[in-house]
Amino acid sequence: MRNYRCGASPGRSACAIRQRGPACPSPAEQTMSFSDPTPLFHSALAALNVEDWRIAAMHCDPVSLRAFQRQKVDQFAPLLPEQVLKPEDLMRLDPEMPREVAEYQAAHHRQQIDSESRLQRQLPGYSSMSQVSEADPVALFASWLEGHSPRAQVLRLVEQGQAPPEAVALMSASSTSLRFDYVVLGSVPDGEMAAHVVYRNEADEAALFSGEGAAQLAALPEDEQRLRRMVMARGHARLALCRRQEDGSWRLVAGHDFMGLASRHITSIGIGKRTSTRVRRQS
Repeated sequence: MRNYRCGASPGRSACAIRQRGPACPSPAEQTMSFSDPTPLFHSALAALNVEDWRIAAMHCDPVSLRAFQRQKVDQFAPLLPEQVLKPEDLMRLDPEMPREVAEYQAAHHRQQIDSESRLQRQLPGYSSMSQVSEADPVALFASWLEGHSPRAQVLRLVEQGQAPPEAVALMSASSTSLRFDYVVLGSVPDGEMAAHVVYRNEADEAALFSGEGAAQLAALPEDEQRLRRMVMARGHARLALCRRQEDGSWRLVAGHDFMGLASRHITSIGIGKRTSTRVRRQS
C-alpha cells in the first residue's frame, strides 16, 4: 500500500444544510467520480476540513444514504408512554429519594430524550419528523455531519455554560481543533464490491508525551520508549468502508462514524494565553 499524508486547511465558512427534497447538483457534484478509493477519501476529507457538509455527503453511496435516513426516522420516532421515565420509577429504585428530586430528574430525562430536542441537536435545520422523512438523503446526512462537527460541539459547550463565549472565535482563528488531520495508508480490496481505506490520526512521535507521561516514558529503557511512541502514534489505524457503484466508480458508505467524525468528542476548552481543546477519540 502506498503512504499518503492529507488534510486541507479550513478556508470556507460552514455550510448550513437546509434543503427539503432533492436539490439541484452543483458542477462539483456532477463531476464527482472516483476510480480508486484512496482519492475518494482524500476528496471527502478536504470537504470535511472546509466544513462543506453537502460536498462531503456527496461522496457517499446513495443506498447507504437512504438507509441512514431510514435509521434517523426510526431513531427520532416518539417514545411510547411506557418508555418515558417517571418519578415513581426513580423512587422505586431509590426509596430514600425525595419526590421533588425524582420529579426534577424525570423532567430532565424527558427533555433529553424528547424527539424534537434530540432531532434539532443532531440535525441542524430540521425540526419535525415529516421534514426528516421527506428530506433529500444527501442533505439529511450533510446536516448530521454538521451537527456532529467539532464546531457544533463547541457551540453546544458554550450553550451549556461549559465553555466561554469567545471559544468559537478563538478556535476558528487557530483552526487546530476543527481539522481532521489523517494520514492515509492506502486501500485494501475486499471482494469485487467493497474496499477499505486504511487511515490514522497524524501524530508527532516526539511530541506525544508531556508532563507526568513524559517522566514515566523517560524511566523506561530506550527501546521501550521507541516502542511506546510508535504504538501511540501508529497503533490505532481505522478503516473507511467504500462501495463500488454500477459504473465502476467508488463511494464511501454513510454511517454513524463517517471518517471518524462521531468518535471525535470535544470535552473541554481552556482559554488563556493559548487556546487549548481536549479532544477524546474512540479507537
